Amino acid sequence: MLMEDIFKISIPIDGPVDTDATGEVVEQLKYIYEQLLAFHKSPEIVFSQQCLEILLDKFNAKRLQMKDLRTSQLWLQYMDMVDILLKFLKAERTGNWDLHLQAITEMLPFLAVSGHNLYTKSVRIYLQDMRQLEKSQPRVHESFKAGLPVVRVCNMGASMCRDERVHAAINWNQVCHWRPAC
Repeated sequence: MLMEDIFKISIPIDGPVDTDATGEVVEQLKYIYEQLLAFHKSPEIVFSQQCLEILLDKFNAKRLQMKDLRTSQLWLQYMDMVDILLKFLKAERTGNWDLHLQAITEMLPFLAVSGHNLYTKSVRIYLQDMRQLEKSQPRVHESFKAGLPVVRVCNMGASMCRDERVHAAINWNQVCHWRPAC
């Protein structure tokens, strides 16, 4: 629906798309999406495409238009919160320390508004300590920047934090070695 409103065209699920100037952008986006799903192009190449910048500009213009409507404000805020969570998950799984700190910083206002005062206080202190880590503990900071807290799990195709990996291993051992009591 947002795409339809931004480009002023109707986008059917399986049918053809209009081929005017914006239709050209939509066709490029469709092609890039198919290439990405088929693993023919890497995400880095896809994100550098000009048509994505055009889409982002149109999206941001539409966001500015919709920001005064009450229901739109709710949905836009929800989209921002989901974006922060996705950013946090990406940071945790890739071991990107700067992105981790940025995501935590962006979460702080939402924690404060929702009334989680102890979380807000703890996160603020955590951020202060982590921002001073480069001066106070340079070796630890270097290991965080290098992605050390992340463990790659080959058979799962993903990454997880070390403490998650330890809990997963403990739970797996308990499940595998569980025997009913006699």
